[in-house]
Amino acid sequence: MSDSAKNHSKDRNKNQPQVGAGTTHTQPISERKSTPPTSQPSSDKQNFAQELLQLRSLRIAKRKAHRKALRDGLVRTCEIGEALSNSSSAWKNFIAADWGKLRPPKEGERSDAIRWAIKFWVGEGKGNDKKASFYFRAVGPLWQRTPSAQKVRAEIKRVGLRGLHDMHAAKKNDTNAIACIAKGSPSPKPAMGLVWMFEARFAEVPEKLLRAPVGQEIKLTGRIEKLGAQTTVTVQSWKLK
Repeated sequence: MSDSAKNHSKDRNKNQPQVGAGTTHTQPISERKSTPPTSQPSSDKQNFAQELLQLRSLRIAKRKAHRKALRDGLVRTCEIGEALSNSSSAWKNFIAADWGKLRPPKEGERSDAIRWAIKFWVGEGKGNDKKASFYFRAVGPLWQRTPSAQKVRAEIKRVGLRGLHDMHAAKKNDTNAIACIAKGSPSPKPAMGLVWMFEARFAEVPEKLLRAPVGQEIKLTGRIEKLGAQTTVTVQSWKLK
């Protein structure tokens, strides 16, 4: 073999891969198989549930914190209202404050300072006037009965603002009805027929009836207990038409 042929053979052997122990066989990139993405492990489902439980706890905690802040704010507002009712100079400064679009109270309305304090605390805005009235109806009479921040706060937490509001509204309606009977208010002139004044007694407070608008038709079924100048009827059932 000539020298040139030997050299050519050596060069060719250098370019060939060595076969044996520790030899790595490579594969063209174009022929490699891609591994499909694996699906998420089942443990992620438990993670999602755990996250939702945490979100639920956070929502409940925020709701409780909001209720506590509302109770504390209402009680402190009642304390401020009572302080305003006991100080003419503080009341003058209060009515001279910036009320924005709200109508400030007059100097002679100091006896109603708690209501005005709640109104100022709620502030202006759509629906806030009704909200302030709701808060006052719920807490105002309670504060008048027991002007104790601790007791009022505990009662709000026990009964709830809606429960206090409805209870005080029912009592006010009962008081107004009794006052009208005691004063002997003249009966309104009927457009037709007979106007029969009577007292209706319910086994439970008819909350829906008390909130019914003027002109609402109702159907009462009951038993006459006393007939005369003061007729009494025990209501057995009733419904709004």
